[in-house]
Amino acid sequence: MMAAAAMYRVDRFWAMNTTIDLALAEEAADELEVQGWLEEVRRWFAYAEATFSRFLPESELCRLNRSEGRPMLISDTMMEVLQRTAEYRRRTGGKFDPFVLPALERAGYDVSFEHIGAAPLSGASAEGQQKAHQSMLQLNPGMRSARLLGGGRLDLGGIVKGWAVDRISARLSERGVRSGMVNAGGDLCVWGDVRHDQAPWEIDIEAPSGGQLGTVQLAKGSVATSSTLGRRWDTGKGGMHHLIDPQTMEPARSDIVQCTVVGSSVCESEIYAKAICLLGNLSGPDWLKKIDASGTLEAVFVTEAGATHYIGTKEKLESHWSGLTPDSLHF
Repeated sequence: MMAAAAMYRVDRFWAMNTTIDLALAEEAADELEVQGWLEEVRRWFAYAEATFSRFLPESELCRLNRSEGRPMLISDTMMEVLQRTAEYRRRTGGKFDPFVLPALERAGYDVSFEHIGAAPLSGASAEGQQKAHQSMLQLNPGMRSARLLGGGRLDLGGIVKGWAVDRISARLSERGVRSGMVNAGGDLCVWGDVRHDQAPWEIDIEAPSGGQLGTVQLAKGSVATSSTLGRRWDTGKGGMHHLIDPQTMEPARSDIVQCTVVGSSVCESEIYAKAICLLGNLSGPDWLKKIDASGTLEAVFVTEAGATHYIGTKEKLESHWSGLTPDSLHF
């Protein structure tokens, strides 16, 4: 995945329940400076996890979820993420909705993924589903406060990982890292210095069944993948996965099992990849083209029948993809 014509310092660690991989160009930087970059990235992801985890009882998110409708003073970081959350909830018409936590818990995802057992599930009442749909997020930036209305509780797992990658990548670039990659469990950002004839990054997209779907070349940009196959578990009510459809408050049942979105923001790509998985093959391509009127995004998705689809432009497909052989094209 390295870009050519540069020497990189690499690092790998565990945070936010996933593997974080780094590759940072180290030319023109002394050892002390490079170590400072690596330590800053580790501190940042540790802070993001401590703030937004729903599995750490004293995280800021858990305290907000326990506020029972009362206004709560929040950090600037939490305010930033909640404002983006509200914006993407609006922009996607509710396809992205953070108020799915009760549904995740009913599906058995009430502990960190590696601790999920096979215990029988509690029934999902119509009343509980209605409450989730009526949940509202009230923000007061002036007072720096948040209030959860309608009995709702938040799960920010669908946005915060991509947001964290975007933020630290921008910070590293500002600090003088002229080329780099930050990869959080497959949701990644890359950037480079085209002024020095640097070759683009080559990013392999894994197929659901193993192997590769294809390789995309990017000088700068983001890639995020969502799948119903990765985080699955067995329960007393059958197999479950973590992609909750906000309309039904149940694990999504569409015919798309994996979607990868290529764009300029990891946060945005992550959200749109999930939305396409929820919408399915018949609605997903037109939805993305409508929401992305400028045509800056691309997507590759795979159906449960094994068909590969590409959403984007012919020019982009031919110019920076290799090895990708879609069964259907959506230009």
